Amino acid sequence: MKQSLFFAGCLIFAIGIIAYLYPISEYGSVSDLHEMCTSGLGQIGKIFSGDVREYCLTIKNMLIVTYALLGIGIILVIIGSVLRKSTGTVSAQQPRPLSKGAKRAISIGSSAAAGIIIAIILYSLTILPNISVSDITVSSIPHEEFVTVLDYDRVSNYRSFYYDPEVTGTYNLVFSNDFSFISTKYVETKYSDKGKFYTQSFQVPPGTHKIIPVYASSGQVISGDFSVSGGSGNDVDFYIGTVTCSQTVTFSFSLINTGPVDGRTEITLESDGQPIWSNNYFIEKNTQVRKDGRVTINDCYEHEYFVAINKIERAQ
Repeated sequence: MKQSLFFAGCLIFAIGIIAYLYPISEYGSVSDLHEMCTSGLGQIGKIFSGDVREYCLTIKNMLIVTYALLGIGIILVIIGSVLRKSTGTVSAQQPRPLSKGAKRAISIGSSAAAGIIIAIILYSLTILPNISVSDITVSSIPHEEFVTVLDYDRVSNYRSFYYDPEVTGTYNLVFSNDFSFISTKYVETKYSDKGKFYTQSFQVPPGTHKIIPVYASSGQVISGDFSVSGGSGNDVDFYIGTVTCSQTVTFSFSLINTGPVDGRTEITLESDGQPIWSNNYFIEKNTQVRKDGRVTINDCYEHEYFVAINKIERAQ
């Protein structure tokens, strides 16, 4: 029994030494991290951050377990040594083999040591970066543009037209006499607007154009015909167009990693709760960086924007 106590004490003491000295993060071992938590800076961090308080409490508990292993190991070594002295010494010529109890103690101690070492390593691997986003600024610049969706070029005398719009909205029937310097053109047209047909007669003086706005909702087409007279060619330029509006959204934000390890994060820009842009960033431990981005939205409506952290992972 005395040998079992002695060898078990040695193994438990060795486990305590390993647990005390083994680095569990890039900042060092349990003792090093505990000193950081008890320092003035660590105390301030625990005041303002719940994550820091929880992390330091875990380090404190690990240090208590380490001290307990060291103390138990020393006590068992002392007890084992005293019992060995009280029963005499073993002949140097005939070494006494280890008892079954000693072998069992060595086996249990080795298994416990391996388990604690593996647990410490696994714990160190589970430490994640603490990444947050702040100082978010978002601005948008609208852009309007007239886009020709159907161009009939120069039309003489008479022409029918037909257009099936892909997008609901307002379109413009354009009768242009910009190419003429002298002649006035006379146009009579029949056209659809909101599913109904209308007729107009008008003049297009030289160097000018006439625009008729029409609206087409889902399932409606823009159709009709027109006749032209005037000048030597009885002609006008005719095309259908619409005004499109888009906005360029520019944004910037700060990424802060207050964790003990480097990390990667995916940042998403959301518009009205829907993601419209994302990017991945590498953030070193205890650093703050400024990032920015740009995205185009195919409308000019007001939106609510939000920069969100989609995921955080430890950098390998």
